[in-house]
Amino acid sequence: MTHNKYTEQISMWLDNELNPDEVHELQTHLAQCPACTRFYRAMQQIDQVLNNALMVEPNPGFTQRFEARLEQQQIRQGRMWLGMTILAVSTLAMFIVAGVFGWLVFAAQGVDWLLPTFYYYLGQLGETVNSIRAIVNLGGLFLKASFMTMQEPMFWGFVIIALAMVVTWVRVMQMIYRRSPLTTALFA
Repeated sequence: MTHNKYTEQISMWLDNELNPDEVHELQTHLAQCPACTRFYRAMQQIDQVLNNALMVEPNPGFTQRFEARLEQQQIRQGRMWLGMTILAVSTLAMFIVAGVFGWLVFAAQGVDWLLPTFYYYLGQLGETVNSIRAIVNLGGLFLKASFMTMQEPMFWGFVIIALAMVVTWVRVMQMIYRRSPLTTALFA
């Protein structure tokens, strides 16, 4: 038998949120169920402790200071998103302009080597970005783990295992990239 309904009703009863029919049903259940009765008594004790607790008022002006800080934080966050949007749009515009300009220059010359070279450098860029991402992710993981678990005895073992896994991953990706058919066909 599940008691979730009754435990929720006990909490509502202590807050005076039940109608008389629900109170009668709950009292009938409490008379028959020792587990719910223990829960009710425990909730009564907690309710008494909370009712007898000294309420501490915040310092004068707390609400105004908090609202002012909250407003400043929202303004800063709005400015950050505006700056990020401007940066993204300007970067995209720069790439589009550079792409159109480069296409016009190379299309006028009729260069056949442009596409393979582009793919080669795009692959190099992807490999570099993946390596940097792995290093940054590992650094972030190391900082988080060191702050949380540096005193744990197995911490340094996990760090060594993580470093070995990243090094192995980078080596495998380098081997796969070097042996891919596109790179061997283009630059053989």
